[in-house]
Amino acid sequence: MLFMMIIGTWVHLMYSGDISSTEIVIIAYVLMLVVFAAGFVYQWLRRKPQRL
Repeated sequence: MLFMMIIGTWVHLMYSGDISSTEIVIIAYVLMLVVFAAGFVYQWLRRKPQRL
């Protein structure tokens, strides 16, 4: 979580000059969701079709 908070802070500072902890936490959670979804989709696409 801490690593995502750091990245969220960098992303937030790209478009805003001040630091808002609520927005940074929201950005961090969205980033974690994107990373999870990317891994989930990657594994789903990598799965071999099963024979019947």
